[in-house]
Amino acid sequence: EVQRLFDAYIVIRAQEALKLDDDQFSQFLPRLRALQQTRRRNEQAHNQLIAELGRLTGPNAQFDAAQVREKLKALQDLDGRAAAELQKAYDAIDQLLDVRRQARFRVFELQMERRKLELMLQARRGDAARQTEPQAPIKKLAPSPAATPPKQIRVP
Repeated sequence: EVQRLFDAYIVIRAQEALKLDDDQFSQFLPRLRALQQTRRRNEQAHNQLIAELGRLTGPNAQFDAAQVREKLKALQDLDGRAAAELQKAYDAIDQLLDVRRQARFRVFELQMERRKLELMLQARRGDAARQTEPQAPIKKLAPSPAATPPKQIRVP
């Protein structure tokens, strides 16, 4: 969910960063989204294969060299396909952009990646600070005199 929000932020900022008019942006947007989806899909598949390798080679796992070789081959194949898919997505974007904007897009992507890392670090620092802050003990307060009901006085 956070990644999708950040992807939306990138879309908003891309038009401004690349100085695209509305017509250019309407052609650019589907290609940018295709690049983002390609990147996310391949990253998820890569992470899944790495997790499987972690399980297969963990300290409590029964090591099976054939399974590990199979996963390593799948990872290598995936990485090759991912590189080709990413290149195709970049080529589609580059067809719309002049050379200056192509360069600006690459710089923009790096800036956005750095911004994402900064935000993640800030969020983690905030979580860590909240977890390490000592909780103030809850004190039971005696009711104030104004809060106690007045005694009824009988007049003879």
